[in-house]
Parts: sequence; C-alpha cells; structure tokens
Amino acid sequence: MNAVEQKITEFALNKNLIENGDKVLVGLSGGADSVCLFMWLLSVKERFGLELSAVHIHHGIRGEEADRDMEYAKKLCRDNGIDIICEKYNVPAYAKESGLSEEEAGRELRYSAFKRIAENKGYNKIAVAHHADDSAETILFNLLRGSRAKGLTGILPLNGMIIRPLLSVTKNEIESYLLERKVEWCTDSTNMSDEYSRNKIRENIIPVMKEINVQAVRHILDSGEFIGEMYEYLNAEAEKIYKTTAVQKDGKVMLAIKEVASLRRVMRLEVFRHALRDVIFEGTLKDITATHIEAIDGLLAGQSGRRIKLPYGIEICREQEYIYFVKGTYEEMSQESGFNEIEISTTKDGVYDLPYGQGRLHVRISDIEPWDEGEKTLKITGNMYTKCMDCDKIGGVLLLRTRRLGDYLVVNNGASRKKLKEYYIDSKIPARERDKVLVLADGNHVLWVLGYRMSDGCKLIGKTRKQIEFKWEKYDLEEDT
Repeated sequence: MNAVEQKITEFALNKNLIENGDKVLVGLSGGADSVCLFMWLLSVKERFGLELSAVHIHHGIRGEEADRDMEYAKKLCRDNGIDIICEKYNVPAYAKESGLSEEEAGRELRYSAFKRIAENKGYNKIAVAHHADDSAETILFNLLRGSRAKGLTGILPLNGMIIRPLLSVTKNEIESYLLERKVEWCTDSTNMSDEYSRNKIRENIIPVMKEINVQAVRHILDSGEFIGEMYEYLNAEAEKIYKTTAVQKDGKVMLAIKEVASLRRVMRLEVFRHALRDVIFEGTLKDITATHIEAIDGLLAGQSGRRIKLPYGIEICREQEYIYFVKGTYEEMSQESGFNEIEISTTKDGVYDLPYGQGRLHVRISDIEPWDEGEKTLKITGNMYTKCMDCDKIGGVLLLRTRRLGDYLVVNNGASRKKLKEYYIDSKIPARERDKVLVLADGNHVLWVLGYRMSDGCKLIGKTRKQIEFKWEKYDLEEDT
C-alpha cells in the first residue's frame, strides 16, 4: 500500500466510512477521481472483506466522448473482475423539464440512480469521488453565494449511505497516484470549461490561491472543519431553545417575539431554521438562503400583519406578539383551525358556548364577605369544574382559547411561574390532546386550565370583596354538586 492509499485508508477509518463486510457501490465516471477511488477500494477489498460493484451514469451530453467514458468504465471493471451497472439519461431534456441547470439535473439523476440501485441490490455504502479540492471549491462557492456557517463547512465525508474517502487527498495527489500505478483515466472536456460557475472557481480562482500559498486548499479545509464544529454547537444550543419556546399547532409553528428577540442574533437565526424545518416537513432547506432568514428577523421590528413568502410554499407572518410559520397562507391556516378565541367579560354575568362540543361556560359575579384565610375552604379553588377568582386580580376581558407560546401559571402560592407546556407534561396530558385543551387567560397568564388547575395568581384571599365564578357545564357530565 503506497502513501496515498495509506492516507485514504486512515481517513476512512478515522471518519468511520468503512467497516468489515461492507457492501460498497462505487460511482465510476471514468475520470481520474472516480478511478482513484475505484483503485483504492480494490486495494482494501480483501483487508475489509468488501463486496464491491460499480455504477456508471451516461448523462447524454457529450456524445462520443461520453460513450468513450462508459466503455472505459466497463473495461476497467471487466479487467478487475468487478460487476458494473450502466444507465443512460437525457440530462438536457430533464433539466429543461424540471427547470434545473444541466449540472443540477445531472447530480439529481445520478444520486437518485445510486440510491435506487444500492437499495435494490442490498448495498449499504455508496462511494463517490469528491476530493479535498472539491470541498474547498464548495466552501468558496457557498461563500460567494452568501452562505453562512453551515454552507462554509465543506463536503461531508459521511452523509447517510454516501461515503467520500477521497476528501483526504488533493487533485494533484490523485493524478500522481494514478500515474505512479500506470492507470489511465478519461478527461471530461466540460471540466476544463468556464461554462459552469464551479469550474470557474476550480480552473481560475483556486490556482491563483495556490500561487499565494501552496497550502491554500488545506487551510480552507481546516477552516471549514473548525466552522463545522462551531456550527454543530450552535445548532445543538438552538435546538434546545427551540424545543422550549416553539409551539406547534394546527400545522403551524408559533414563536413569541418577546422570547426570540431576547436571543443573540446568531442564535435566533438558527432557531428560525429549526422552525422552517418543522413546517417544511421534508427537512431540507436547500432553497432557503441567508437573505430569507434575515427577512424573518426583520419581522421582529415590523408591524402586526406583515408577512413574507419563502420557497416551498411557506408564509411567515407577524400577528400581534407572535411570528407564525405556515405552509400555505396564514388565512388558510386560521380557517382550518376551526376555533376563534372567545372573549369573556369580567364585568357582567354571561353564558358562553365552548368549541369542540365541550359544553358551556357560566360566568357569575358576586360580592363576598371577609373570611378567615386560615380556614380550609373551597372558596379558594372551587372544584374541578367550578373556579372562583378575585376580580381585582384579573383584567376586564379574558380570552377562552387554546395554548399559546409564552403561556404560564402562577404556582407556589404566587412565588413562581410554571410554563404551561411544563404543566401539560407533568400532568401527563397526551401531546395529541394539548391543542384542544381550553384555557382561560389574561394575556399569557393562564388563570384556569379547564378541567385541571387554576393559577395561584388569581385566588381569593380574606380581603377579597368581589369574586367571579366560572362554572364549566360539560354536556357529557352530570351537573356538579
């Protein structure tokens, strides 16, 4: 095993790219990179007990040159006793039909074929030939596109089934390795053209950077790896914050402006990404740019009612003190929820019909006499379906609604607050039912979770002179006694 093979092997083991008994499908275009990858896999095939096959994709672009590459790949596999699967596509036609560039269309068809063949044939690894220069090129390309931290981490060595062992070596090392072993390869004429943006970086920018510093590619990759480590930390912290602040409800994600505005900008931008992933469902943010994320941030200082549209049919809107992430439109989401909040007056008696067939809420206001707070009495809380509160401790109009981001109960006799989300978890209310549990709220202060507890922040005290009684009449229960 020569120095290049040893370098690739050590990288593959360090990054957990290969294990004993792997079934590896290698993408073999016929170019120097894929041929190097193929030859390296042959060199470690017996050592790791690999089952190896190759796949070649003809893109239907370069005519006789592409035919030559396919025949070369077939011969290389035949000479080394390796099976090969060849498939041919009309990439220009697919690109036109799907609205993609030929480069993007070719990549999409290629990886789709790799994954389909691997699944059908039972391969657990797909080896592709990206090398160190490719990763540096990607970092520079994303930098020019305006990408932030995630786009500056370079190409991943391991991504699902995909492995990239050659990220440990440069293009020069690859070609020197093949020349030393007297192995020929095919040259793709489009790789020498300035037609594609990446090729301009490859053929024009990176060579100039190497003139400035011969270790330019290695330094770019080292920076990318360090940025990647920082981003992993940022992403993990943002996920913790997102899980404790976001409310997912009726196909939308809600974030309280007050909570996210208090975060450092870099953290809240990442929290926005988490919200978008949940709304998009597929989890990919490929077409979401830094400009989109910053536009969401701009809503924090905007007026209520402002909204922006993003790819994947996403609408982001500010309504009062919340930012909503919706697939479709906010109006459609509101109509589908089927429940408008009900205003409850605290200055007059009344009866209110509850949503979801849950009965009626009776409201009655009355004067009361002073009483001894030391006595144990139901005046403090009432029973499960009847609650009495101090009129002086609540606002003039309450809302009967479902949960919102930022909701809380006052607990421990008024000494502390408890997030409503935590109360639901502690009370073992099933997650699927939480969006239909009704609450009586004064802003974000939940006075009563109907059928459960009321807040300590509105209890009657000995000096209370006027109380308001809320009685839940459930259709499926007998009258309270």
